[in-house]
Amino acid sequence: MPTFRITGPDGKAYNVTAPEGATEQQAFANFKMAMGTKQADENYDPTSGMSTTDKVLAGIGKSMVDTGRGVGQFVGLTSRQDVADSRKRDKALMDTTAGTVGNVGADIATGALSMLIPGANTVKGASLVGGAFGASRPSESTQETLLNTGLGAGGAALGQWGGNKIAQSLQPRVIDPGVRAGVSAAREAGYVVPPTQANPTMMNRALEGLAGKISTAQNASAKNQGVTNELAKKAIGADALSVEGLQAVRNTANQAYDELGKFGAFYADDGFRTALDKVGSGTSQFKKDFPQLANKEVDALVESLKNTTKFDSQSAIEAIKTLRFEGSANKVAMEPGKKALGQAQMKIAKEMEDLVDRNLQFSDATDLLKNYRDARTTLAKVYDVEKALNKTTGNIDAAKLAKLMDKRPLTGELKTIGDFAKQFPKAAQVTEKMGSLPQVSPLDFGAAAGISAATSNPLMMAGMFARPAARAAVLSPMVQNGLLSQGGGKMAGLLSSEYGKTLPPGLLMLLANAGQQ
Repeated sequence: MPTFRITGPDGKAYNVTAPEGATEQQAFANFKMAMGTKQADENYDPTSGMSTTDKVLAGIGKSMVDTGRGVGQFVGLTSRQDVADSRKRDKALMDTTAGTVGNVGADIATGALSMLIPGANTVKGASLVGGAFGASRPSESTQETLLNTGLGAGGAALGQWGGNKIAQSLQPRVIDPGVRAGVSAAREAGYVVPPTQANPTMMNRALEGLAGKISTAQNASAKNQGVTNELAKKAIGADALSVEGLQAVRNTANQAYDELGKFGAFYADDGFRTALDKVGSGTSQFKKDFPQLANKEVDALVESLKNTTKFDSQSAIEAIKTLRFEGSANKVAMEPGKKALGQAQMKIAKEMEDLVDRNLQFSDATDLLKNYRDARTTLAKVYDVEKALNKTTGNIDAAKLAKLMDKRPLTGELKTIGDFAKQFPKAAQVTEKMGSLPQVSPLDFGAAAGISAATSNPLMMAGMFARPAARAAVLSPMVQNGLLSQGGGKMAGLLSSEYGKTLPPGLLMLLANAGQQ
């Protein structure tokens, strides 16, 4: 049927539906007659004598009447012919959008209310109730009844399953204690954590999904690089992470070693000699049976030290420095014999430092002992930092410190860095390996351009900044400070109780959402 836009006597514009073949003048004449008996709204239809609102209400009423017809058909009071006749009478109404919207909307609402029936809060229960609801709808044939039953059962089961999934995702989460401790320590140190790695709520997953999982981790790593560098500098007391900066720290620490040169003499003990035996290239029996396999340089070094019972303090300090210097160089040599010698030299240097420590303890040289221990700790940390340092960029690779933790424990700020890299490796990537981080990709631009062209709205090009804005949001203090929020409180107790388990999924979802902080 044709529809005309007509201005009425009251100056308002109306959408007027006229019979097939009617002209605009005829439609206007019919409209004037209708206006004489009823004040039409903007979408008044003089052909049917109903406004849009009237049609929606009529559609709702039809749904209610159909429920009665279905019950009547079930008990034998309504025949299939009665159903067919009623549909013919309602055809004009159901041919309109407004009537269909009212009818379908009421059907959906009635079906949803049926889910409040006890036992319908499970997928199986919903399927049974939905099937019964479908079977109760009026039909003109057995096939239609079976179809209604199947659609009702399947739709209700699917809705219940989806509702349960949504409700579960919205319920307050219990964060693993290990994750909670890791996130808390990371935030205290100044790190940022991709939200889903800390607390994968539905909101965090949606927000990070929009931002882009990989891009979020890379942007987090870029922010975290500065935190890692500052922690490393603080760990060793360096002004800069460079060759010169590390050497300056070494020079300061070595002053404590220089003070030991005036101590006098250090005496070898059984602990030192036992440790030297373990450093050698093999047992005495091994060397006797396979002399060609023994490392003569290592054994010669060990034997020379085992035969010395007293060391001048200054000579001992110089020996430790020499062993460490030569050992560091030999450890990276390609020749197996030199590599083994380097490893032995580093071990002997440590055993000599332990010997110095025991001598200082025995002599009760409290200040010397404290300064010496502090210096040893600092030099060990400088060595660790140097192994993880990119000398060109001045950046610390947190992953390398994490690997060191597999060999021996780290302490202080270096432990903080290693722990973070172990727990959140994707957020601790060194920036040199990621390259540039463009915040707007061709995909963002293309999607925004397509939407802008489709809608003829140039303002839609601003949509290309949606993902960068989401990335900024997930790494912002507001989101980061709320990562450990579990929400719930009393609501969490309600939802986890036996009573909570009996609630319909829709209501459960709303309550869970309200319980989120």
